[in-house]
This record gives sequence, structure tokens and C-alpha cells, in this order.
Amino acid sequence: MIGCETVYRPHTDWRPGSARKADKMIEPSMDRSNARGVARIIVPIVIAALAVSPAIACAQDAPDGGDGFLFHKPNYSFVFRGGYSLASASSDVFTIQEQQLTIGPRGFDALSLGTDFIVNVGKRVDLGFTLEGTTRGHSSEYRDWTEGPDSLPIRQKTTLSTFAFSTNLRYNLRDRGRAISNFAWIPSNYVPYVGVGVGILNYELGQKGDFVDTSTAAITTDQLYSQGWAGMAQLFTGFTYSLSAKYSLVSEARYTLSTAKLNGDYSDLGRIDLSGLSLNVGTSIRF
Repeated sequence: MIGCETVYRPHTDWRPGSARKADKMIEPSMDRSNARGVARIIVPIVIAALAVSPAIACAQDAPDGGDGFLFHKPNYSFVFRGGYSLASASSDVFTIQEQQLTIGPRGFDALSLGTDFIVNVGKRVDLGFTLEGTTRGHSSEYRDWTEGPDSLPIRQKTTLSTFAFSTNLRYNLRDRGRAISNFAWIPSNYVPYVGVGVGILNYELGQKGDFVDTSTAAITTDQLYSQGWAGMAQLFTGFTYSLSAKYSLVSEARYTLSTAKLNGDYSDLGRIDLSGLSLNVGTSIRF
């Protein structure tokens, strides 16, 4: 990183150039493409969906009433959700980049995807197993430095992605539904819930492009990287709204608390804050 007594490591093939202080701030440019991070999140989630699909297919073969009731009480549900994650981004690695590069305070917010396999273990208690992740790619330029007499921008791209597995307990504030005699079960229209979870989280942080050594004004081309694992805890709340006997709309807010030790090219910057609030909507199927 640059500043705060931290200098990027030199690159063996760097080409010397001249950099000078910019006369004005350079506006940020956005690059939303991050195919590697997206694939890293989507592939495990798709695999999880395929793993439970035989059980769902068997459940679909069981007859239902067709008018808002099932002929059996469901014991499981499968949720697929997507949304947006608001990053806490309170550690030094984020502060330095916001100060020196055209990455704003919300520059590390990210798209999020998740899937949950939920087992009913009590009248109102559920046990859940969750896979989820976030990804973000951001193109930037130096705020205060340009290259050469033509004041060319000095560009780089920063990517941050996370992938997590957790187990959780969920308490439904209303009954999921009610049985009518021994032959029909009717889901509740609206079921709010709260929950807690613990798990493990993997992160990847990388930067690729041109960087300025502020002590010499030399420009180097480099690729910086850090990757690691950390524990995590979660609090969440949301609700399900029944669309039919089998399907529901899910809306959820989930706060993740996690920090990890930086390594590789960022090892001098201590820990990275991976906490944040994600807002999600999705669908649930009972079986």
C-alpha cells in the first residue's frame, strides 16, 4: 500500500517513468466485471442446489391440494437469495485506498448471493446450513498523482471477494402453518423470524495495475494479492411470505462480523475488516 509508512513491493520488470502531483482530483471510473469472483461464488451454490434437487423432485412427486395446502407437513426448505452487501470497511487497508485512490466510502459494497438448506427441528425452530458470497471489482486512479507531462492517469483495478459457510439457528415468530385433520397442512401467509449463526469465511483481495512510490515518484507495474480464512458470526432477521403451498418469497437482512489477517503483499497492514450488512430477497421451496 502507499502512505502510512507502507510502500508497495518493487516489481522486477517495472519500467521507470515520471509521476507528478495532479492539479485536481481525478473522477473514478467503474468496472463491474469480475468474472473470476462471480464464478467462485456461483459454482458452489449451483452445486449445492443440484445436490438437494433429487430430494426436492421426490417431494414434488407427492400430491398437494393445489389450493393452498399440502397433504403432508414439510420438514425441509431450500432457499436461493440474492442482494447487496454494505461493507463496514473500517480497517487500514480500506482507509489508505480511499485516501489515495478514487475509491469512495461505499467502494467496497458488493453484490451478494446465498443459498440455505433448512431443517425443521422444533415447532418454531429451524437448523440452517448456508453458503454465501460477495464479489466486487473496482477500477480506480490516483487522486493526487499523474504520469508524465501530459498528466495521464495512473490506473489500477481492485477486487475483493468472499465465500462463507455457516450453520445457524432460526426462530420463527409465528407458526409455519397448521394441520387440518390428518390429511392437510396449510402454510401461514406471513412468518417473521430471527436467527444467529457461526461459520468460516474465505477472502481474496487483489490489485493489478500501476503504482507510485511516493518517496521517489517512480511508477511500477505490479499485481498485489492476499488470501486467507477467518471465523465469522452472523445475526439475521427476515420474513417469508407464502406464494403457494410450496413456494414463498423471502426477504432478509443479515449482519456478518468477521476480520482476517492480511498476508502476502498486504502483510504490513494488520487485519482486514470483512464485516457488513447484506440485504437479500429470494425464493423458498418447502418439501
